[in-house]
Amino acid sequence: MKLLTHPDVYEPSDDSYLLADVLKNYENLEGKDVLDIGTGTGILALVAAQKGASVIASDINDKAIEIAKKNANLNNTEIEFRKGDLFENIKEKFDLIVFNSPYLPVNDKINFLIERAWNDDGTIEKFFEEVDAHLKDDGKFLILLSSLTKISPERYTEKFVMEKVASKKLFFEEIFVVEGKMKKNKEK
Repeated sequence: MKLLTHPDVYEPSDDSYLLADVLKNYENLEGKDVLDIGTGTGILALVAAQKGASVIASDINDKAIEIAKKNANLNNTEIEFRKGDLFENIKEKFDLIVFNSPYLPVNDKINFLIERAWNDDGTIEKFFEEVDAHLKDDGKFLILLSSLTKISPERYTEKFVMEKVASKKLFFEEIFVVEGKMKKNKEK
């Protein structure tokens, strides 16, 4: 895979590659509808599309959309791109939603759009509050979090069944991928 980068777009790092590895080894994505939130360079959208998924990729950063489009063209991959914050401009439901979240706690005021790529200013909580409206009945999500993340996925176990599916220890933290799906309502 060939990837162009830009100083104003989050460059793939350990977190992106861990999530990409999970996607590469994920169940059959052929013909599935996948949403990549916060696509950045488009690396996760590219992996899903190369596995045969129909992919929509979104980002709040215009420069990210521009670079991700170039990367899709560079890799002869068809992906639909939309500008938006989380589920803004997303009406569809998906088999899989992938989100390399901005998992670090905010220490200072966020001054530049690129800083939203790693500083959680309530984005993760908003994701957990809205993701269910965009999942198909058997849909799942993959979210990357860190041992430094202030919000715990356990807070949402009333709504979702979640499991840690991959992790990597880094110098000052552990990053991990959580797979989630809606709890089935036993009363109908």
